[in-house]
Amino acid sequence: MLAQIKKKSLWLLNKIHYALIPAYCILCQAPAKRFLDLCSECEKDLPYLGPACYQCALPLKQTLFQTCGQCLQHVPFYDRTIALFHYDFPINTLISDLKFHQRLRNAHILGTLFSKKLLTVYKDKALPQYIIPVPLHKKRLRERGYNQALELARPISKALNIPINNKICSRAIHTLPQLKMDSATRRKNLKHAFSVKVKNITHVAIIDDVMTTGSTVAEISRALKKHGVTQIDIWCVGRTELG
Repeated sequence: MLAQIKKKSLWLLNKIHYALIPAYCILCQAPAKRFLDLCSECEKDLPYLGPACYQCALPLKQTLFQTCGQCLQHVPFYDRTIALFHYDFPINTLISDLKFHQRLRNAHILGTLFSKKLLTVYKDKALPQYIIPVPLHKKRLRERGYNQALELARPISKALNIPINNKICSRAIHTLPQLKMDSATRRKNLKHAFSVKVKNITHVAIIDDVMTTGSTVAEISRALKKHGVTQIDIWCVGRTELG
């Protein structure tokens, strides 16, 4: 009961703060849009992703092709990927600060921006039944204190009215950090790393902060497809050029 009162009080204080304190852009300190903390100019100048592969969102130089050569040769377990930005400045800094420096408001900013794109993409299409944040192992979750993928999912869940389900997938193995691993090493590192529990679910969206080789979401997708999920959409804020 006490925890609920504290949570409600914190929510009320945040509402009062945003109502009384002027909003400033986190990038240039100019007056910003309320509840977004970005000014119009900085929002416009963000490194939005252009032409990209339908399945893995790897940036493409030509709009003629919808699927990259890699996905044509090795069809992924997931069905499509929607990415918002190139993983360049300032997106890389915003995500890094979110993950390693407790800048949780970055999740709200990025998730809110992503919601705008998703509302357009799914305007005439069926929405996923659930949003699945890529899970952290319980040891890493204790160290960090939160899951950045879950924090990114919160504003998207609210905007699209899709429930978050962080019980479907769990991280069974505490894997090594993958930052400097190549594709083959990443796949080996993630093999059998995830456990899923699925019942009467056919369409989900897996959300993560950055997609590099796609090994993490591929391994989760493999497990989900094995348990009867037929449509898997990947949502990632940043997409690297590596593929």
